[in-house]
Amino acid sequence: MKRFYTFFLVLIFSANAFGSYDELTAKRLEDGLIAPCCWTKSVSNETSGIAGEMKQEIRKLLEEGKSEQEIKDYYVSQYGKRVLAAPEMEGFGIAAYLGPWVFILIGLGLIYLVFESYRQKAKDQQHNLATDSENVTDEMQGKIDSELKKLL
Repeated sequence: MKRFYTFFLVLIFSANAFGSYDELTAKRLEDGLIAPCCWTKSVSNETSGIAGEMKQEIRKLLEEGKSEQEIKDYYVSQYGKRVLAAPEMEGFGIAAYLGPWVFILIGLGLIYLVFESYRQKAKDQQHNLATDSENVTDEMQGKIDSELKKLL
C-alpha cells in the first residue's frame, strides 16, 4: 500500500512539473476538436497553420478564464458541430453512443436463438432415435442379427 501512495504522489508532482491544469485542459480540448484544414485529424495531431493557431487560441481562451464548454461552443459557432471529435450526448448523437451496444445485444440474442434451435433439433433427433429403436420388431431384430453375423 505504501508503494501505491508513493506512486500516486510521484504522479501528482510529475503532472504539475510537466504542465499545469490548464495545459492538461488545453490538451484535452485539442484532442476533442477536429482541425478544419483537413477534417480528418484532431487539432493535437495536426501540424497545419490553422491547427497551430487553434492551439494558441485555446490556451489564450483558457488564460482568459473560459471553461471547456465555452471554448467548444466558440469553435462550434465558427465551424459547426463538425469540429467536434465526438458527437454530443443529445438528439441523434445519442445513437452514436448507444447504437453499437444495441447491435451487440441484438447479435448476442441472434446467436442465442441459433444455438437454441440447434439444441432443440439435436434433442428432437435423439428422441426420434429412441422411439425408432423401441419400434423394432422381432422380425427386424432377427434380420439385424443375421446381417451382423455375416459381417463378423
